[in-house]
Amino acid sequence: MGSKQINEGCRGKAQVEISALLLAQLISSGALTGHNCRCLDNNARSTLWQSLLNLSINSTTNLKNAE
Repeated sequence: MGSKQINEGCRGKAQVEISALLLAQLISSGALTGHNCRCLDNNARSTLWQSLLNLSINSTTNLKNAE
């Protein structure tokens, strides 16, 4: 089975289940961005939101420390 067959069957998308911790790590590292996430359940939405808030706080703190 080639990648063309897989992509045609799934319309180029994959739905996976990962731990909330791994999701937070992927977002925090920049490997996964918020606009890449769709159809989130409540736990994933909460993890995404909290991760983005944490990144925002860390970014602001780093900017203040640089001054």
